[in-house]
Amino acid sequence: GVQTCALPIFEKLILINSRSYDFFITNSKNSNEKYIVHLDYDLNYRDEVEIRGELPENVIINHYIYLEKFLDKLAVDYNKKIIVCIHPLYDQFKLQKYLKKYEIIKFRTREFIYQSFIATHFSSSAIEDAIILKKRIIGFISDFSTYNEKRHTIYLANKIGYEVVNTRKDYNYDKNLFLAKLNNNIIKYDYHINNFHKLNSKNILGSDFIISYLNNMLKCDFSNR
Repeated sequence: GVQTCALPIFEKLILINSRSYDFFITNSKNSNEKYIVHLDYDLNYRDEVEIRGELPENVIINHYIYLEKFLDKLAVDYNKKIIVCIHPLYDQFKLQKYLKKYEIIKFRTREFIYQSFIATHFSSSAIEDAIILKKRIIGFISDFSTYNEKRHTIYLANKIGYEVVNTRKDYNYDKNLFLAKLNNNIIKYDYHINNFHKLNSKNILGSDFIISYLNNMLKCDFSNR
C-alpha cells in the first residue's frame, strides 16, 4: 500500500545559533595553537563499504603512507605535535596500526580542535568547529580514495574557502607561502559562519533565545524549567 506520513504542524520557524556556535560563545577563551589536529577518515568504515565495496589492504596502506608523510612534514615545518582524532564509532585499534607514530584519540575531538594550530581532514563534520574558531584548515584528498570521496572534500573546501591538498602530489610546498595562504583563507569563513552558525542577534545562546521567545509569547517563565 501507499505509505503516508503526517507533516508537523507549527506556527513559526525560528533560526537559532548552531550548537557548535553556542559552545564557542562560552568557550572561545579555551582556544590555543598547541597541535596540528588531523580528523581521520576510515576508508573501509561500514557505511562506505556498503556504497562502493571494501578497498583492498594495499590501497589502505598506501593511503596512510602518504598521509603520514604529509603530516610529518607539517609537524616539522611548523614545529607542532600531531594529534589524530577519530569518530566515536571508528575502530581505534585498526587505525592505530596504520598511524603507529601518532596518538589516536576518541571522544575529545572538539577539545583538540580548540587547541589546533592547523586542523586537517578528508571529510569530517567536526571541521565545523574549526571553521567557527577560524582555525587554519586543510582538506586532504588521497589518490587511494574513490572519485566521490575526493569530490566531497573539494566541494566542502570550495564552499567554505579553505585549502585542498593532495597528500601524494602536493608535498613540496614552501612552508612560509603555504602558511600565508592558510591565514588568508580564514576571512572566507565568514559567509558560512554568519549563514549557518551565527543566527541569533548578538551573542545569545540558542537555548536562551528560545526561552526568551517563549516567555514573551506565552507570558510564562520557562527559565527554571
